Amino acid sequence: MRAFSWMLLGLGCLLALAARAETAPSPEPESAPAVVMVPNEAPAVEEPLLSAPAAVVLDERSEEKLELPEPRSPFDKPKKKVTPRGEIVFVERRVPASVEDKPMKEYYLNIGKFDDVVVGDVFHVFRDVPVVDVTLGEPLEFIPVKIGEIQITFAGESTSVGRLLGMVDPRSLPKLDYAVIMVGDRVKRKMGLPFASNS
Repeated sequence: MRAFSWMLLGLGCLLALAARAETAPSPEPESAPAVVMVPNEAPAVEEPLLSAPAAVVLDERSEEKLELPEPRSPFDKPKKKVTPRGEIVFVERRVPASVEDKPMKEYYLNIGKFDDVVVGDVFHVFRDVPVVDVTLGEPLEFIPVKIGEIQITFAGESTSVGRLLGMVDPRSLPKLDYAVIMVGDRVKRKMGLPFASNS
C-alpha cells in the first residue's frame, strides 16, 4: 500500500513537471545576423591628369634650323636716313695757348654717330624768336632764325663737338637778347656749301 502511494506521488510530480513545461514560453530561435546588401560599385576610372602645355623641342637631327635675329645695339644706325636735328647742350671756351691766339669755343651737341653725324658735317644753328601778342602778353608763335654755322670736329656715339664757322650779320636778324650761339639753340645739318642760300 505504501509502495503504491509513493508511485502515485511520483506520477503526480511527473505530470506537474510536464504541464509546467508545456505552459513555459518556448525560447525563440537565435536570429541570423542581418545581411546588408551593398550595391556593386563601379570600378574607379583614373581621370587624365592635366598636362602642362607642351614645349617646343627642337630636334637636333632636323635639317631645318631656326635663324634668330641678332640682338640690336642701341647705337645701330637707323635704316632710313634722316636729317639730324638736335640742340646745343654745352658751350666751352678754350684757353688760348698764347696772346696771339684767338679764344676758340667748342659747342657740344646731343646728336652723334647714331644720328648719322660724321666729322666734317656742317650744321645750321637756329634760335626760336617769339612773336608776342602785346594785347595778350603771350607769344603767338616762335620763328626759327638762323644765327650761325658750326662744323663737327668730333663725333661720338650719341654726342658730337663742333666749332664755329661763322655768324650771320646781326643787322640782318630780328632783335636778339644775345647775338651769340648759346645753350638751347637748335641745329640742323646743312646740305651744300657753308652760308649757301639753300638750307
